[in-house]
Amino acid sequence: MIDIQVSLLVLIPAIGSILSLFTKRPEKVATWSSLIASLLSILIAALTFLQKVDYEKVYYSYGPIEIGWYMDAASALVGMLIAIVGFCSIMESLNYISPNNKEHPITSKFNRYYSLMLLFMSSALGFVFSSSLTFMIIFFELTSLCSWGLISFYETEEAKSAGLIAFTITHIAAFGLYAATGIIYYETGSVDLRNLSSLPSGLKLISLIGLLIASWGKGAQFPFHVWLPRAMSAPTPVSAYLHAAALVKLGAFLAIRTMMWAGSIPNSVAYICAIFAVITMLYSLTLYFPQTDIKKLLAYSTISQLSYIFTGVSLIAMGSKLAIIASVLYIFAHGFGKGLFFLTAGAISLSSGTRDLREIKGLIKKQKASGIGFTVATATITGVPPFGCFWGKLLLILSAVQLGSILSYTLAVIMIAESFVAFIWMLRWLTSCVWGEPSEKIANSSPLGLPTKTALYLLVTLSTVSAYIALPVLLW
Repeated sequence: MIDIQVSLLVLIPAIGSILSLFTKRPEKVATWSSLIASLLSILIAALTFLQKVDYEKVYYSYGPIEIGWYMDAASALVGMLIAIVGFCSIMESLNYISPNNKEHPITSKFNRYYSLMLLFMSSALGFVFSSSLTFMIIFFELTSLCSWGLISFYETEEAKSAGLIAFTITHIAAFGLYAATGIIYYETGSVDLRNLSSLPSGLKLISLIGLLIASWGKGAQFPFHVWLPRAMSAPTPVSAYLHAAALVKLGAFLAIRTMMWAGSIPNSVAYICAIFAVITMLYSLTLYFPQTDIKKLLAYSTISQLSYIFTGVSLIAMGSKLAIIASVLYIFAHGFGKGLFFLTAGAISLSSGTRDLREIKGLIKKQKASGIGFTVATATITGVPPFGCFWGKLLLILSAVQLGSILSYTLAVIMIAESFVAFIWMLRWLTSCVWGEPSEKIANSSPLGLPTKTALYLLVTLSTVSAYIALPVLLW
């Protein structure tokens, strides 16, 4: 039964994508088919999530080709995240992809937009539930293709360049995944990632580095991070989905899976992962300060916050079991918080025509939903209790302290310091944008539509309770 549910979870948005692309009534049929397909995906993801079992089903296997699904607590949680944030992104798109959008009025290409969004959802879900490396490669590349099309959606020179750069960098990084797959198949005759643990030490090291490169590229970690800030030329609901669930989180998910199943891991891999995570964290933090475009600020915050998960990956490589729980929890909690923040930014820009933080003031008086969304999103991603990322960060820090090495203690101190600085800086924009009298742009903003408000309030709720949903599942 579970294999049927997972198959439907992947197939329904794919079918919706085809319907959206070929309908002769794009504005109505594409929007409604997208909404229905994404809502059905949530319902099926919830049913799958509630099964609380580890499950594997292989439908077909011939040489390096294997088609099937694998489910555990990690894939169930990330699958739920992908389905819910996808639904919320499509909900806001009903108002955003519209002639009434003050920032980017849209009068055409509805088919293309909704078709790509649903294919993006299907591909991301397929990736996290894949039972084999070959199946993962297919969905890995499909998500890159979807991101290319969606980042380039406005077809300006900036957008087309950003889409091509995103695709090129993530595709180049994917060669690490190809190389690891080839090595594992050559050595074991299987494309099961779990066979990584049986490789000889030299081949295991090469495979681990290849898989990390693929993860860094998709997860926008240094030195592959440059594509993500450029990708902010995409429609904001796309940015929300890309950051929160359907692209960069897949890189982090792949890295966690790799370390979970690698068996004994060379110390050098843990050190390399830790070094690159720290470089990414500190470098992206310094780039918070000059940003006045809300989407650019959120892009650099995503790069920094994903480095927490990659710090967790280094702790897993050092032998911490708690870091597995912490890292998956952080993916789940951060996904809702970052999705909320981007959809709040989208609500502000479509109603007021600006993304400039200096022009956004008094949200709580004029746009209550945006003001609440901005506040809860800030608290979530900076790790304020009781919101989800607080528990993720706390468990990551405890994981580091529990290991008791000089390196792990150093990582704990760096995470605490980064959290403090990021909180102070984001608090500055929170007080400036949410409170006080409305600025001219906000005072003259249009009312938010019901779909946008629904998406924001749903993510406000989930940002608040995400840790309390995830922790019982992760402790199965």
